[in-house]
Amino acid sequence: MTNQITPESISLTVHQNTPVITTELLAGLYGSSPKLIRQNYQRNAERFVAGKHFFKLTGAELKVFKNEASKRGFVKIAPTTNHLILWTERGAARHAKMLETDQAWEVFEKLEDCYFAKKVGMDKETSAPPLFSGILALYFESNQVVRVEATPGRAIVGTIDMFERLIKSQGAVVLWSEEQRRDFVKDNLMKMLS
Repeated sequence: MTNQITPESISLTVHQNTPVITTELLAGLYGSSPKLIRQNYQRNAERFVAGKHFFKLTGAELKVFKNEASKRGFVKIAPTTNHLILWTERGAARHAKMLETDQAWEVFEKLEDCYFAKKVGMDKETSAPPLFSGILALYFESNQVVRVEATPGRAIVGTIDMFERLIKSQGAVVLWSEEQRRDFVKDNLMKMLS
């Protein structure tokens, strides 16, 4: 027996403090295909505004999102994906309108009530925060967060371990203590002088 996905059963995914849904999940709910959703978007690209109807993730932002998604198991994203579009409530509404099917409109109404209306915060079933990347700055003193504030640019929110893995995957070296920094400089300076 296959599990049918319904607006009531999907876990909340959030990007920039906004509930979002992937193309594949939206197509499945609307009784359509991801290809048709992508074609409708491409044919009507001028009617979709980034940040309002969708978010397009690429590069490091996508890598962090895919990593968190695979850990939590909420959103399945192919490892070879080089960009990902996440649809907001308004983007999902545009697709329902373009598909012009009763199922798409019925599902969108349920999405409005059961998915997009969910409060961003704790997921009741898992007691874990939803996937989240947004615009936030954390200020630390003595390993304690002393201030949190919104920033004007794009940022990704995550754990220190998550950022350390991301930075290391890009070939950078992470040095947390003064002793590590001294040893690293000393070792590499010696290599350069030899």
